[in-house]
Amino acid sequence: MSRRAVLSCLLAPALFAACASREPFPEIRSTPGASCTAESYLELGRHLEAREAAQRELEDANHRGDAAAALGAQVRLGEALVGLEEHALARGYLVDILRNVDASLREDARALLALSHDREGHHALARSYYDEVRRDRVTPELWSRITRSLSRYVLAGPASGRGAVRPPTATVPTAAILPRARWRPEPLRQHLANRMEAIRKITVHHTGMLAQPMSVEEVAQLLRAIQQEHFRRGWADIGYHYVVDPAGRAWECRPIAYQGAHAGNHDLNRGNIGVSMMGDFNSQPVPEAQRRGLAALLAELAIRHNVPRSQILSHGIMRATDCPGRYAEAILPALIRELPLDGAPRRLHRVTRGDTLARIARHYGVSLGSLRSANPGASDDLQPGDMIAVP
Repeated sequence: MSRRAVLSCLLAPALFAACASREPFPEIRSTPGASCTAESYLELGRHLEAREAAQRELEDANHRGDAAAALGAQVRLGEALVGLEEHALARGYLVDILRNVDASLREDARALLALSHDREGHHALARSYYDEVRRDRVTPELWSRITRSLSRYVLAGPASGRGAVRPPTATVPTAAILPRARWRPEPLRQHLANRMEAIRKITVHHTGMLAQPMSVEEVAQLLRAIQQEHFRRGWADIGYHYVVDPAGRAWECRPIAYQGAHAGNHDLNRGNIGVSMMGDFNSQPVPEAQRRGLAALLAELAIRHNVPRSQILSHGIMRATDCPGRYAEAILPALIRELPLDGAPRRLHRVTRGDTLARIARHYGVSLGSLRSANPGASDDLQPGDMIAVP
């Protein structure tokens, strides 16, 4: 990427902010500057802007029916999500590319899956992806970024044998989240959207429509129908951030960068992730697979966004409504109480040059003793790329 392109991307947000102040909603409505693509932001390490740019590129490519451009945008979106530590969602996009027999960017996706698992502390799995990568087929700029970020546990080989490095252990519940692109939605209407504020709570809903076991394509079709209904209400997009289908599959719906339309009014939607189960749970019980899928998704979101158990609520607790239905209300208290949140790391810290355990503890406001307990075997000889679990 040229120096001019980097400079353009550094200056564009400030220039764009001056114009955006005249608009009713503080949204990014178009890529600020022709050179400020998702790839440009990734080169700068600005993953939030890269995610937004890649989402626009992906939706534009899908709208044009350009499959090759869509695959490239999926790779860039996956990389941005890995950089933001949104690994479950990133892997949904990347695994989708691996399943595509015509995917020319399969090796890019495989390399990013290695990085994603490495950052979550799944070093053996990361190494298996790393060993399978055909490096001569990976985009050179991407491979350079990945190899700068991989930990020594992956680059040095399997953690066994004399002198092998033993990685710290850190376990985070992971839900399998199907990416937004999988259900082929229309683009979000940004002029109607508000940016998400700091996330404070999660609200559980139901769609209110009887649901039976469905194929992936049938679920995608239903999600598109819900999006169209929500458009008719004057909303920016489908109202929920995630939907769990009867088989327990979690689907990304409205991008989490934008406030949802699900809780009842603007104030209730602020900082609130909307999760809905497909079904009418006033009339039908919650299937066991769906219950398990909901539990995995709630644990994933609560840990990723540091939402306390007390702020995972049913819609019926927030306001007078029969959503999410009497059968769902009956199982939610125990489901929320049993989520594996206590003692789970709020996040994984990737070590950079100069980091020590004491410095990391001060940064996150935790005691040095608790940090050592969460990372048995970790020494003060930290290397860039090491992953440290933060309690």
